[in-house]
Amino acid sequence: MSPSAMRFGLVLPLFLALTPGAIAGQDPGRRVEVFAGAGLARMGGDEGSLGTGPGIVAGFGYGLSARLRLEIELIRARHERDIAGGPLEGTVTSGTANLAYTRTRGRTRIFVSAGAGILSSRTTHTFPSGGENVTVKSSDDDFAWGAGGGVDIFLKRRLSLRPAFRWVTSEATGVMGLIVATVTAGYHW
Repeated sequence: MSPSAMRFGLVLPLFLALTPGAIAGQDPGRRVEVFAGAGLARMGGDEGSLGTGPGIVAGFGYGLSARLRLEIELIRARHERDIAGGPLEGTVTSGTANLAYTRTRGRTRIFVSAGAGILSSRTTHTFPSGGENVTVKSSDDDFAWGAGGGVDIFLKRRLSLRPAFRWVTSEATGVMGLIVATVTAGYHW
């Protein structure tokens, strides 16, 4: 991890830890939420698509104000693609702290978010070479950033359904871009 990414990785959590106390007092209706769901993920690298596969997402959020919340989110996705005569398979795990801004109120709330965290990529590529199968494995972990958006649809006062889109990227890992479309269920209190 580069020194600047390391500094940012230390400063961001400190900022996020100190900010809620000052902001949360402005909104008596702050809420905590937990969410989990599944969807489809597509990974891309510097040479194009690394494949598509299932993805899961889980996390929790804390309302900083009526329109702003902090979310801690984990994404895990698999990808697979035939390339150079053999399968390229892998998993990617992303853990991010995001700030989400909600513009609308009511039962349907549109939001956008952005954040930073860690992206971890594991890949295995098996291909024929000289009459034998050769397997190459890689493992990369690095600082990542991303953005996304979606809609919180409140089915009941405490229960929501959330179709969402998230893009996470890291230039140092084997997976330079992760795009995930998910539908999650959320519980709010």
